[in-house]
Amino acid sequence: RFASWMVHPYSVKRLSWDLVSMMLVVFDMLFVPFQLFDPPDTDFQDAMSWITRVFWTCDVPFSFMSGFLANDGFIEMRPLRVARSYLRSWFVLDICIVG
Repeated sequence: RFASWMVHPYSVKRLSWDLVSMMLVVFDMLFVPFQLFDPPDTDFQDAMSWITRVFWTCDVPFSFMSGFLANDGFIEMRPLRVARSYLRSWFVLDICIVG
C-alpha cells in the first residue's frame, strides 16, 4: 500500500532532497552561532527560519519513505523495514531537533 510512495536512495528526488538538506545544514552552522551577537531581525532571517523549520519537519516523514542501502548491498525499499531502520537510527535525534 505504501510501496508506491517509497523513494529510491539514488533517485533524482532523493539527491535533490539531500542537496537542499546539505545547504540548510551549512546555513544553520553559520546562522545559529551568529545569533549570539543579537543581530537585528530581517525579512531574510525570518524567511530562512520558516524554511528550515518546515524543511526539517518534512524531513521526518520523508525519511520514512526513503529506501536505503543495506549492509548486504541490497537496496531496501520495503516500507516496514525502512521505517524500522529509521526508527532505530536517526529518528530520535530528528525528533529532538524538530521538537
